[in-house]
Amino acid sequence: GDHRDLHSFPTRRSSDLDINVNIISTIPVGTYPKYYKDLFVKSKEWNHRDKANDYEIGYVNLPFLKQLCRYYNFKKAILKLIESSHEPINIILYSLYLPIIKALKQVKKIYPQTNINIIVTDIVGEYGILPKNPIKAYFVKKYGKKVIDSINFVDSFVLLTDVMKIPLKIGNKPYVVV
Repeated sequence: GDHRDLHSFPTRRSSDLDINVNIISTIPVGTYPKYYKDLFVKSKEWNHRDKANDYEIGYVNLPFLKQLCRYYNFKKAILKLIESSHEPINIILYSLYLPIIKALKQVKKIYPQTNINIIVTDIVGEYGILPKNPIKAYFVKKYGKKVIDSINFVDSFVLLTDVMKIPLKIGNKPYVVV
């Protein structure tokens, strides 16, 4: 792949540069009622700096509904951002969270000129930490394989280690190790 050394990348914040950065996020909490007190996590707009249009994705905080809501709401927010832009956008995803990966895959089909980069901090499944319970471990491995099989549309990667490129099947796509 196109491996670049960390020192060749700029180290300034987006606020120091003349670029427009919008953040679309979702609060990482456990599901209601056992792991979080709220059934509904509300969407909200916020700004990390002047002229930014940041958005926090809301959802129904129940198993399966949470993931489905995040998929649809994230896809809707990204499409709105792309459609309001006058030029192709770059998306940096800080996660291997399957609902958002699936949303981005759909966005890429609609807007193939959109550049998508994923920052990979950990690999889920057989390459990560597995539960001791063999049934849970089986499902974690299955989920991890599904995630890895779903990222073939990603344009570039930021990895913590060079060996991550192998299970992620990066091939000749650009990546950087930080």
